[in-house]
Amino acid sequence: MGAARYLPHKRGMLWRLARLDLDWLAKEDGQSGTNVERSTCDLWEETTDSNFLWNRVVMHAALVEGAEFAAEELDSARAESYLRAANSYIGDPFSDHVSQYSFFSPRFLSECPVDGAGASCRSYKKTIDGAVILSLVHARVAPRKVATGLSFKPIVPMPTSELVAHTVKAYNELFCRLYPINREDSNSGVPGVLYGRYELDKYGSDGEGNPWVLISAALASLLYQAAQVVAGGSALSTSERAAWVEALRVPASFHKDFGSAEDFVSAGDSVLSRLRGHIVEADDMHLYEQIDRHTGKQYNAKDLTWSYGEVLNALAERGRVFSKLLDQIENLV
Repeated sequence: MGAARYLPHKRGMLWRLARLDLDWLAKEDGQSGTNVERSTCDLWEETTDSNFLWNRVVMHAALVEGAEFAAEELDSARAESYLRAANSYIGDPFSDHVSQYSFFSPRFLSECPVDGAGASCRSYKKTIDGAVILSLVHARVAPRKVATGLSFKPIVPMPTSELVAHTVKAYNELFCRLYPINREDSNSGVPGVLYGRYELDKYGSDGEGNPWVLISAALASLLYQAAQVVAGGSALSTSERAAWVEALRVPASFHKDFGSAEDFVSAGDSVLSRLRGHIVEADDMHLYEQIDRHTGKQYNAKDLTWSYGEVLNALAERGRVFSKLLDQIENLV
């Protein structure tokens, strides 16, 4: 659908391809709802469940965009079917993915559902999983509000929200504890943080999980999206500011003034800066899948398309911040 909007001469063919998958997702059999409720594998193709966060938010985003696309094509039956699957059978996928370490700890987002998670999801301990960061970045659908009367309720938490800040804090703490290279970089004064998949990850050298290029880049995207919200005129509340100050470990002398779009851009830049430090000249700027947790060298799957995609997406999100800031300046002038 995205390609169809950029390639209008291929729109018909691309829409026929897209609706094959959308029709399958929205198909109702009269007993078990739709195919979006089936058990399936997670993003990393390792565990199975019917309620992984990334799967459900991306299905929701695709169905909502599909409903709008179908409406533009004057296919009201498909538009209604897709929207019904998104709103009735998926609903708000974030609502049952809000976890806590303890009764007194802040709530954060988890990949497995808090209640009713499958055995494999529990055994892999995917409460904290880099797929959640990808969920927040990939699920943002901006409705074009076509004149069809379609009802769409945004379901993604605002990137500046306390919930997202607490999620970033929880993930920072886990991945800094897991990966020696994060601690080494921090001790050397290198800003930022590298994220990986989940605590019990064994997919890496010596059976140990590593930071991933694409997940770390997605974190930068998330921070740039937060900058866009502020640049668009939505200031942080007092509680949001406090949550982000804690999540990003903002020095005490900057607590009061923290919360500008530039602050979030700096946070995103810090992540990309740390990532860039491990893409050494010997790699000739090629991107791999992982970064070794001990040596900091890139590892496994050279030239992974997904790594390039997330890094380029982060840079695009960064550019959107400055477009919004320039719009503000032009409005003042």
